[in-house]
Amino acid sequence: LVLLTAPLEDVRVGDWSPDGEWVVYSVDEGADSAIRRRNPTGVDEITLFAGAGINPRWSRNGQWIAFNRVNEDRSVDLAVMDKDGENESVVATGVNSENAHDWSPDSKQLVYVSGDGGEAEIFVVGRDGEDSKQLTSNRVGDAAPLWSPDGTAILFLSEGDGSFDVYRME
Repeated sequence: LVLLTAPLEDVRVGDWSPDGEWVVYSVDEGADSAIRRRNPTGVDEITLFAGAGINPRWSRNGQWIAFNRVNEDRSVDLAVMDKDGENESVVATGVNSENAHDWSPDSKQLVYVSGDGGEAEIFVVGRDGEDSKQLTSNRVGDAAPLWSPDGTAILFLSEGDGSFDVYRME
């Protein structure tokens, strides 16, 4: 076992880089909250984003990291930065913080959930924030979207009858 974070930090697991050389995670420590990456051997910790952020995920090509940025008013944005923490941009606002997003296999788009409860719907947006499109529109909550490995379909949960069921869409 190798301890990767400080013992008293409140951290959340994020993701492995596609090449397995790094892990990315979030730290929830008030004014010291951050998104960090670290070599899985426990060395080379790098702060990529200083501030409240959760759900960091590497793009499939290893060049980008998407994460939920929590604003002072507790609203949540979907942000993208390069693997070194540079060139951060907001690609979507009003994001559901309970649901992680997922990268398309070509690393050009993200699928995410916006809204809460029965108003939660699934959207897709380009890595640059362009071409946003709502994929679901119903009276129940949708959650947990995942792209298929070949990029032709998205799995997600929908709360149609009081419990969640798995759905697939093209």
